[in-house]
Amino acid sequence: MKFNWDKILLIIMLIFSIGLFYSSNVINNNRNIDDIKISILPKSQYFISSDSILKVIDPNLNKIKGSKVLFSLEKIIDSISYVEKSQISKTVGGNLNIEIKQNKPIARIITDDSMFYLSENLTFMNLSKLQSVKVPLIIGYEKKSSLKFLAKISFITQNDNFLNERISKIIIDKQDNLSVKFRGLDTNIFLGKDIRINEKIKNLKGFYKRLEEKKELLKYREINLQFENQIVAIKN
Repeated sequence: MKFNWDKILLIIMLIFSIGLFYSSNVINNNRNIDDIKISILPKSQYFISSDSILKVIDPNLNKIKGSKVLFSLEKIIDSISYVEKSQISKTVGGNLNIEIKQNKPIARIITDDSMFYLSENLTFMNLSKLQSVKVPLIIGYEKKSSLKFLAKISFITQNDNFLNERISKIIIDKQDNLSVKFRGLDTNIFLGKDIRINEKIKNLKGFYKRLEEKKELLKYREINLQFENQIVAIKN
């Protein structure tokens, strides 16, 4: 019988390589952590510090022995309200790399007993001692309130220079009707339900500019835009 020594040698080398990779991986997973590198994005706004992350993971560092534990550690970090997603890896040299993407706040919600941010992912963020951002202020929120509607009007406000400069408060009632307040005005601007919202905003901007030209902004206590193709304005 003639042996194919090339194939046998190839199989032996393959088995050796797999064994070497496995043993190296086991050794790496069981190595102590020599250094921790934390990267937080975006760098322009820090709602959480590297020290805060270290305090959260410190009790679990001696448990880091494999990929499953790294995944569990990611879940712990992801539970922090400022964090959208974290990714953790361990180098061959025993270093721990932690990459964190922060949540982006789009509104600040004020209730009777608390204050917090609403993120673009419709999650809640605690206020941060490190950073305060200028976002629309929401009043009247309850657990049953429509977060999608609040996020929608917050996005519209932030991305519209006219609204962003003027809206001071967004008010939602128990029926998910929306009103807004402009800076320097006591006028209640009623938008109503999440129906034809872009049309209502367009009508509001046009009506406001006409009142501004006539210097009559202070003459109205209510502007109602909930009805189609009409604006109901009530004077003081």
